[in-house]
Amino acid sequence: MIILNPKLLELEKNPVINIDSSLMVTKKAVRESYTSVCNIPTPAGTRTHLPVDNRSFINMTANKIEDMGWDIVASTFASSFEQGNCLFVFEVSNELMPGIHMQVAGHNSHIKMRSLILYLQTRTVACTNMDVPCEIPLQRKHTNKIVSELPFLIGEALIKLQSEAGKHIERIGQYKSQSIDDLDAHDIMIQSIQDEVIPASYIPTVIKEWHNPIHEDFEARNIYTLYNCFTESFKKSRADIPYRTQKIMHLLNNYVSHADDELVPF
Repeated sequence: MIILNPKLLELEKNPVINIDSSLMVTKKAVRESYTSVCNIPTPAGTRTHLPVDNRSFINMTANKIEDMGWDIVASTFASSFEQGNCLFVFEVSNELMPGIHMQVAGHNSHIKMRSLILYLQTRTVACTNMDVPCEIPLQRKHTNKIVSELPFLIGEALIKLQSEAGKHIERIGQYKSQSIDDLDAHDIMIQSIQDEVIPASYIPTVIKEWHNPIHEDFEARNIYTLYNCFTESFKKSRADIPYRTQKIMHLLNNYVSHADDELVPF
């Protein structure tokens, strides 16, 4: 049996930062401690399906994160039958940009139809908003070799997440440099409904955040401010954040100017 990670045990006893709001869970999810989620029973395997136990996935991920040279500074865990079984988030010490912290999230499923997934998340300190710029399924259906292959798969996924983190830094820089006015913002809001980024019921939150920003960090009239208006609305359904983040990034990327410096969607 895999040994529990010493740093996670330390954080369980002496938490430094509360990141429970970073969990992408439904309302029916149950908050778990590190030790309780590791001790959730694993269903028996079959000839074609071998579920991965939470203990192995969580601790292998934590160990590989440390191998990357990242220090885990906070953690949170939950279980959810609707979403498979186990969800966890590790916040790491490297700050992507001032006020924006990097997180690695994981989803384990004991359901045959779903793969294990690792996510790149970020947490904005000013407003507790979070986004999920990238998700990487660990591409193995639960075969009888999955546990032995898992360290390699996790390591490869973390390398990809690191690369995507660099791209996200560049993306945020582009968003901050692109000024927009109220008319532009309203056009994008309408387009977000047409593109099914968000339902119409989310729009009042986006409008409110755009016209009356709570935090001075988002008083600038640019694409990044509008992006945060959308991520604020995403809090209505945290389980949908990965899908909605990637949809809104796809939409906003079309509005970032290039050589002609004009705000024209292509």
